[in-house]
Amino acid sequence: MLLEFGGNNHDYRSPERLVSLVEFKQHLERFRRELPAATRVAVITFPPILDELHCYTPLHMIELEVQGGLDRAMESHREMTRWFARTNGFPLIDLDRMIRERWETEGRLHYTLPDGVHLSPAGNQLLAGAVLDALLSHGLRP
Repeated sequence: MLLEFGGNNHDYRSPERLVSLVEFKQHLERFRRELPAATRVAVITFPPILDELHCYTPLHMIELEVQGGLDRAMESHREMTRWFARTNGFPLIDLDRMIRERWETEGRLHYTLPDGVHLSPAGNQLLAGAVLDALLSHGLRP
């Protein structure tokens, strides 16, 4: 099973969809408690957001400015995702760091679509390769 926190849980257009860090941790802990014993899990961090391209930036400038932008607002959830994987011994696919490490050589839009958030075909290939590597390195067969 692949587990990735969704960026739509930071939807400022629908405040009822916002998921606090406390609530996020509760969801992760419940997920772990209710997971069938034989289930194998790999955890994926949410990818970088290019604030200057994302449609929320101009619409929610005040909320986002306080947090340093949507990308920075997501960082606490990325860190919680990393903690959850480490604590539970789950393979971590740190898509966020993988993409950021490639920006200098590949460019910021190589792995991200011009909307600033969704993966490009190259981003999807990077993720698919990382998932396969994580599965194989942990003795799992796809």
